[in-house]
Amino acid sequence: MWFTKFVIVLCVFAAPVHFCVAQDDDAPKKSEQKLEEMTVYGRAEPKPERLFDVDHEAYSGFVKTIENTDLQYSFVTLPNLINRQTGIQVRQAAGMGGYSSTSIRASDGKHVNIFLDGMLLNSQGRGSFNLNLIPAGIVETINIYPDITPIQFGNASMAGAVNIKTLDFAGKQGGKLTVSHGSYNSSKLDVAYFDQWDGLQLLTAAGVTHSNQDYTFLSHGNRPDVPENATEKELYNNAHKAKNLLFKAATNDHHLLLQAASTQKELPVIDSASNSHTNNAYSDNALANMQWGFQQQFNKFEVAHRLFYGISTGIFRDPHGQYGKTGPKHYRSEDQQFGYNVLSQLAAANHTFSTLLEYSGSQYQEKDRTENRTTADTSRSSVLVGLQDDWFIWDNDLQISIAARNQYNKSNGDYVKDRIQEDAADTTNHTSYQLGAIKTLSDFFTLKINASKQFRQPGLIERYGTKGQMIGNPELKEEKSHNYDVGIIFNKTSFKSGLVYFQKEPKDLIFIMYNTQGIGHPENIGKSTIRGVETELFWNPSHFFSFTGKYTFLDTSNNSKTKAARVSDLQIPGIYHETAFVELVSHFYSTQVILSALMQDDLYYDSGNSDSVKPPRKELLNLNIRWKEQDHTIDLLLSNLLDQQFEDFNGLPAPGFSAFLTWSYDI
Repeated sequence: MWFTKFVIVLCVFAAPVHFCVAQDDDAPKKSEQKLEEMTVYGRAEPKPERLFDVDHEAYSGFVKTIENTDLQYSFVTLPNLINRQTGIQVRQAAGMGGYSSTSIRASDGKHVNIFLDGMLLNSQGRGSFNLNLIPAGIVETINIYPDITPIQFGNASMAGAVNIKTLDFAGKQGGKLTVSHGSYNSSKLDVAYFDQWDGLQLLTAAGVTHSNQDYTFLSHGNRPDVPENATEKELYNNAHKAKNLLFKAATNDHHLLLQAASTQKELPVIDSASNSHTNNAYSDNALANMQWGFQQQFNKFEVAHRLFYGISTGIFRDPHGQYGKTGPKHYRSEDQQFGYNVLSQLAAANHTFSTLLEYSGSQYQEKDRTENRTTADTSRSSVLVGLQDDWFIWDNDLQISIAARNQYNKSNGDYVKDRIQEDAADTTNHTSYQLGAIKTLSDFFTLKINASKQFRQPGLIERYGTKGQMIGNPELKEEKSHNYDVGIIFNKTSFKSGLVYFQKEPKDLIFIMYNTQGIGHPENIGKSTIRGVETELFWNPSHFFSFTGKYTFLDTSNNSKTKAARVSDLQIPGIYHETAFVELVSHFYSTQVILSALMQDDLYYDSGNSDSVKPPRKELLNLNIRWKEQDHTIDLLLSNLLDQQFEDFNGLPAPGFSAFLTWSYDI
């Protein structure tokens, strides 16, 4: 079955490529420029001006890029946009603003590092990051790096990285106003202004978003295995509010970023007792980041410095104990991260040497305000050294990249053992490596191959626990993974395509085991095998029409030491194993029509792969009609035309059909 699908994908990739090559009899015999990596639209990118920005021409992995044009004119969110890319998926609960989990090539959300302009956002306490805290209105591009993390980002986790780059204002003067309104009483307002004086560039952006999201859904009660008994009910307590502020200042050598955002999300409960007007459980999260950077250049030697500080807070409150049925709850968490890193690069002969030195610290604290006690108080400091050599040979037709990182961690905290609270401190030292090669095969074909060994340090909560919720395990080993991929890229002016095969061997994965009292205890019992194929193509035969197609197939094997996993042929739960995306874009003078379809299938909610609760295939059909005249743009988004209420998470259905109207004005 797996081999058959691979052959089909290979044929789909090869047939149009052969056609395009056959049509170009006048093609030059030798390309003077290295062919670029597979991106969403295959756009050639200039060499970045700042050292901390990744040079994608020299990156051996398979980067995917989402451009600003996908973000600025429509009512979109980051989870929805990222979910369209090959190899990556974002599952979200109960519509806009709900809990989201980001996965790259079948990974867990804790294995994917999320960065904002190169600054790590993942909580050192819980390990993951909520993408809903970053609004689309402040984003210029999103770069996704599967499995192979560029050295510029320092920390390299097991499944790669997502770098969200904020608005680029270089050389611009003016502003933008965007207003949106649509279904479920949803509205959005974004404003931005940018200017420059005597080499100083400034940008300010702000935005607010609100959505009630009280929609109807099919309730199965206590019998999800009997769909004919479902009744239609209204969902309560599901509103979402968000605010954001961004300030940037830059000169040729210095740059400063200040960013703040907050979200408040009501938490619905899908059952007959708690889905009512009396449910008022909610979460309230806030984030603030500061970065200052300075860059120096000495002929072929460049040095860049970055100082960063970030703080995030989270509040979970359930006054009536309806969310989880364990009585009233009120928790507040605070996660601080700070540090300094210096990146240097030297171009010598046919080598480019890069070094990175980073010191970072983090503190995580959690309080139970219901009982007025501290449930977690932990800290960690880290020193990371990274080295990379990009070696160009055979007239630059072959590039070999070798990178290694060594990270030293010192952690402190306390944990509960046999009902006794104990203080603990530990140190760890880990080394990871990455090997990559880029080979120019012809004017249009590029071959890439990569191998890496990555790890993830256990989160502070996993190591030290939270009193009353999780028993810490200071003996946890780091999670590890050996990752491999190989792919071929075809890049021609009007046609671009790529085919990638990857394989991963994660082990010592951390699972949370719960006792009869519902208290968790993390253990290293996870192991899996992951194989997959990613393919995508972009065809732009004329100014009036373009076509994008993407397909991802995953073949996973859950080899964890759990009772359910001892049965053969079980797949990893919590991910879609098959994803297809198609987009057609047509231009008629000032009007643009975008029709897109997303299909995702083979999702299992539990490690036992129970068919009784397996969700049906997700099928989303969206239509954008966009009209632009001079400085004004009007966009109509008709989302989920099939009115399907899919469930990325069991029992938390997403809304059905929705419509949003957006007006933008460029000052």
